Amino acid sequence: MKHFLLFIVFLIITNLKAQTTYTWTGTGSFGTALNWTPTRTVPAIDDILLFDGVTASITDLPTQTIGKLILQNNSNVTFTTNFVGSRTFTLSGGINVLNIDENSNLTISSTVNTHICTLLVASASSASIFGTINFGGAGTAHRFIGTDVGSITFESGSTLNQNSGFNGNIFGNTGTANTVIFKAESELVAFSGANPFGLTQPASKVIFQEGSWFRQRVNTAPGFSGRTYANLEINISTYNQNSIGGNPVNIDTLKITSAATFTFGFTNTLNINKAYIQNAGTLNNTSNSTNFKGDLIINGGTLNQNSTVTFDGTVIQNINRNGSGNLNFGATCPSVTFDNAAGFTSNTNLTIPNLLILTNGKIDMGGNMLTLGLNLAQLGTLVYTGTNPSWVANGTFKRWYTGAQTIADLISKCGLPIGDNVEKFASIVFNVAPSSGGTLTASFVNQWPETAGLPLTQGLIDINRVGSTGYWNIITSDGLNVGTGNYDIYLLANQFVGVSDLSQLVLVKRDDNLSDWSLEGTHITTMDAATLNPPFWTAYSGQPLLVRSGLNTFSQFGVGGDSTINELPIILTSFSAQNIGSNNVLDWTINSNSKISKITVLKSFDGFTFENAYSQNNMFNSWIDYNANSHVFYKLKIENLDGESFNSRIIEIIKLQKNTISLIQLNNPKLNIKSENESSFSYSIIDLNGRILKTYSNTIFKGENTITFEDFNISSGIYILNGTLDNQEFTFKIYFE
Repeated sequence: MKHFLLFIVFLIITNLKAQTTYTWTGTGSFGTALNWTPTRTVPAIDDILLFDGVTASITDLPTQTIGKLILQNNSNVTFTTNFVGSRTFTLSGGINVLNIDENSNLTISSTVNTHICTLLVASASSASIFGTINFGGAGTAHRFIGTDVGSITFESGSTLNQNSGFNGNIFGNTGTANTVIFKAESELVAFSGANPFGLTQPASKVIFQEGSWFRQRVNTAPGFSGRTYANLEINISTYNQNSIGGNPVNIDTLKITSAATFTFGFTNTLNINKAYIQNAGTLNNTSNSTNFKGDLIINGGTLNQNSTVTFDGTVIQNINRNGSGNLNFGATCPSVTFDNAAGFTSNTNLTIPNLLILTNGKIDMGGNMLTLGLNLAQLGTLVYTGTNPSWVANGTFKRWYTGAQTIADLISKCGLPIGDNVEKFASIVFNVAPSSGGTLTASFVNQWPETAGLPLTQGLIDINRVGSTGYWNIITSDGLNVGTGNYDIYLLANQFVGVSDLSQLVLVKRDDNLSDWSLEGTHITTMDAATLNPPFWTAYSGQPLLVRSGLNTFSQFGVGGDSTINELPIILTSFSAQNIGSNNVLDWTINSNSKISKITVLKSFDGFTFENAYSQNNMFNSWIDYNANSHVFYKLKIENLDGESFNSRIIEIIKLQKNTISLIQLNNPKLNIKSENESSFSYSIIDLNGRILKTYSNTIFKGENTITFEDFNISSGIYILNGTLDNQEFTFKIYFE
């Protein structure tokens, strides 16, 4: 019995032999025992091989099984396979059998394409890469294989490089799926070789988690049909590839740069969260449909979009074009849909050639224009879906018209989806066709329209007030001439302040901001928008729909009424600004009957993007900007106790050495010039293509001077006004409606 127990103890002691850690201290061959400390005379399957702060080029990597391979403290190690045939280096020691710290690099290479190494993570083992691992050589098909699901993890900050000469699928093309995981901020950079997915879709050897990167640096298609990427970058100037397939593609962030050209032509859906096309990169998209769920940024690159597009994110989506970039919805692009309750912003003009589907969310155009249709032969069609369809704010909407329409065309052929913070839709229906077709350009101006020309009388309704919420501006362009034609106009006065009796509201009209309000055409009793038949406006039950028929000119339209029935309160009765020394002084007057809760002074350096400069939760009527820049814009936001808000007109001030120029009105502008002396004055109006449209020169007198542009007959749009006053240059961005 004692001999038996001694034998068991001997077996236990033998099997509990501790793993040995061997540290590389030599040079040359992997198999030379003296290159390791302690001397590695008899390799064992549980050996731990350590490279600690060394730079080493090691030859003769054999087929061998060890416990763990560790690189740490800025180690830079190259294994060269110079045996003919394939070698498998197996790591089988459990957790972290391959551990490369964040400052270390491992390279698997060869000088002959028949010298192939497979780095294998055995079953029940796992590898964690924090640093960099490189595979390459003379056309070699090295592999990095995981046996179990998730057995190889590239941690945040790590990199795998498929270097020049590498070929094939790095993680293999057979066996278990999902063996490799790239975590956020890790990357796979492909300078050579095939795609990393390996298996037939939808199966894949690799999972790219959110925030990880696949960077394509070789002129081959990396594999798309049925695949899911996190972030994908194509950055090689010679890149020119097409990718087709019948399965959906999912990409979190797509980045195309360095003059790379890529064409998607899938017969299924391309899902992209964010897209960045820059530095002369080009994306040609002819896929069946494309869903953008995040930002679309064109920064010097080009997007040619010729497939169905849907913008349907859940946070605000930015559609931006910067520099010399181009964003083209091609003539064959079937439809573009906006469906995001959080809304959209755009810093560029957008043209939708065919079908525009508005489902949800405000489209803030940042002073730019959204156009529906291309010409009289391709008018474009508008569709409203959902309970809160999208609309254009802080910019203009333009569409093509020809021939006559009916009430059935109110939205599809005639709708003008504009507004401010909420929808203020308009629709123009030509009962008698215009003499020649062209476009209408529309916007809703969220400014107090003033009361020049009042009172007016419409039947039994005394019109002594125009709603201070704002007004519509609709003008003709591109050759549209009403001539002998006439039209009906429909205006949704959604959430206008001070309305209690819809039937007592009247649509009024004026030529421009400097003209009197008047009545044109035939008044139709204002109705609840939800009662219109056909029922296009059911989402706006209780909101006024103003209608007037038989009109034949276009200009500005407002909501008039009797203030004893519909209050339509006047909030702001005056607003001015002037430069005094190094300060800008703003003054305004608020109607004493207004129930004001807060006044905010808004300041901008471009006239479109405003930030809060000062606010106060009670009545005040002046403010001094002690940090006045030489070129600045101001407007007021006034809030009342009912939670309603109003915006003033915009005032722009440019301070020159001896003179101050104020742009009092951004739409159909006028200049106020305060000059210390009689001065020479000249300017040019230039379009965005650099063409000079108008020039003017005159003498400015000492004191106050006003310059207007109403006789210039300039088409609607954004222009640059370059001028000289007393030999000092100034520039304004102006907008004509």
